[in-house]
Amino acid sequence: MARMVQRQAPPYLLVAFVILFLIAAAAAAVFWVQKDTMRGEKLQSDAMLNKLAGPQERNSPSPALRELFGRYDAPPRGQPRQSVATQLTSQIDELCQLLTGERGGFTDAKAKAEETVAAIGSTPGRGLAVEARELHQQLAAMKSAGEKRDSREAQLQGELAQLRKAQEDDKAFFAAKLDELSAQKKALEIQVEESHKRYLEDQQRAEAEMEKVRSDLNKEIASRNQQLNESEEQLREKDETIARLRAELDKKRGPLGSEIASRKPDGKIMRVLDRAGICYIDIGAKDRVTPGLTFSVYPTSGIPDNGEGKARLVVTTVQDSVSECRIAKQKADDPIITGDLIANVAFDTQRRYLFAVEGLFDLRGAGQPSPQDAKEVRLLISRSGGDVTDQISVQTDFVVLGSEPPRPPRPSDSAQETVWAVYHSQMQDFNRYQEAKQAAMNMHIPILNTNRFLAFVGYSPVATPSQ
Repeated sequence: MARMVQRQAPPYLLVAFVILFLIAAAAAAVFWVQKDTMRGEKLQSDAMLNKLAGPQERNSPSPALRELFGRYDAPPRGQPRQSVATQLTSQIDELCQLLTGERGGFTDAKAKAEETVAAIGSTPGRGLAVEARELHQQLAAMKSAGEKRDSREAQLQGELAQLRKAQEDDKAFFAAKLDELSAQKKALEIQVEESHKRYLEDQQRAEAEMEKVRSDLNKEIASRNQQLNESEEQLREKDETIARLRAELDKKRGPLGSEIASRKPDGKIMRVLDRAGICYIDIGAKDRVTPGLTFSVYPTSGIPDNGEGKARLVVTTVQDSVSECRIAKQKADDPIITGDLIANVAFDTQRRYLFAVEGLFDLRGAGQPSPQDAKEVRLLISRSGGDVTDQISVQTDFVVLGSEPPRPPRPSDSAQETVWAVYHSQMQDFNRYQEAKQAAMNMHIPILNTNRFLAFVGYSPVATPSQ
């Protein structure tokens, strides 16, 4: 058998392996070279990154860095993406532009900012923007104040101009006034000189007239002194006449005048009928007795000063020389007896007495004076045979005075006319009472008050129903 010699195949696989190995070795060599290169670059990049931001700043970035990172990750619309360093550089340039007015480095900008802070005297750290804003506000305020000051100055300048003009006008006015006054002064000096001359002439003439008047006055005084002496002589004669007439009047009235007449009995009790309540008196029609006439009864010892009697009578029937009387009132312990005296101050068998009546009267004790009571007093005098007068004179026999009228208070000046009319009326009553009282005292005319008068006439007023 033939041996078969096999032909070996070419080492393609080995070649391929070798080639692949060589390629792998070359690739590994390139890889390691690139790795070393990349390691170097990474080291350089890490070094640069550490320069830009340290690990802590990268792990916990500040708000400013986060803002820059954010702008890098999401740049504003329409703007290219910029690195953080580029953004920082741009911001530094902008801040330098704002601070110094020109782009430059941080160091120069800081130095200029510090110089500015020192120049304006600001507190470091407050910020130039704050200082600039405040300075701007101050400048605006100063500008406004300056404008106001300028406006006020302009206003004052206008007022000053007006004052100067007014001053010039016043100067002109006073100058004209001064000239006018000077002219008036000269005219007055001339008038004074002429007046003085006339005064001297008038004085001489007045002295001459005064001397004549003095002479005439001396003559008049001498004449008046003579008339005065004659008047004094006439007064003495009148005083003597008055004294003589008064003496004659007192003689006519009796030793004590009308005062004695008030206690002079007019008659006597002739007979008393107690059970019938009547009595008889010894005077009648021939003695001027009339029905209704009243008398007070007194004991034979006489009539007291107060006029109070033991009883009171009212004439009922009148005969020629005897009259019957009703006993109106008498004392239980002192009854009327024959021989008792009777009297009425307003009654007289021979003449009519003259009475004056003034004042306020309350005959019934009502507590309030009444004009009717004053009228009743006058009627009682007339019924008793007397006369009433409004004027007190030497012919007046008695003055009956009631209560004194009160003196009214003077009204205010603004009071109504009716108030003043009442005041004047009351003052007239008050003055008339005072004058009557004084006149009676001066003429020695007996004064009878209300109680004494009623006692002397024997009259008892009838009480009103309210009493």
